[in-house]
Amino acid sequence: MHEVQLAHLTDRVQRVEYRVEDVEGRSQRNKVCIIGLPERAEGADMVTFLEPWLKSLLGEQQFTPFFGLERAQRGPAKLPASGRPPRPGVAKLLHYKDRDILLQRVREAGPFEVENSRVNMFPGYTVEVQAKGGGSYLEVKRLLREEGICYALLFPSKLKIMWEGRTHFCQTLRKHDLA
Repeated sequence: MHEVQLAHLTDRVQRVEYRVEDVEGRSQRNKVCIIGLPERAEGADMVTFLEPWLKSLLGEQQFTPFFGLERAQRGPAKLPASGRPPRPGVAKLLHYKDRDILLQRVREAGPFEVENSRVNMFPGYTVEVQAKGGGSYLEVKRLLREEGICYALLFPSKLKIMWEGRTHFCQTLRKHDLA
């Protein structure tokens, strides 16, 4: 009797954990992580800086007519010491389609510079999703970049590789796959 209840509760906890992770992931899907933006480049308000800057940088016609940021901020850490990399920023766009357009345009254009600092943008994922898949592909992504092979990391942790006119997907990574 207790084993049946334990199995039922274990199954229920797993389903609830999956749902919580899904809801958290959906809440993050409009977010963009901004790496390399110099400290204080945004002035007093990051949203006021980013909205017109992104439109002018990538072209206003690229976005939907309702392009806008809900909020934007720097990471919670203290200001870094001189010579250290700037804190990452996070921006939440109002529309998912604009986030996709933004990331696609940044990917096509490559990193850009602000005040002689290289700036790049990536999708915002939850810590759980990053731990689950994103980090495990670091070595593979480095090797793919070195070989000039196109790839994309898809939610939640699927690696898409475009090579020789074909598209391949990888959802699991084993150590011997790298050898």
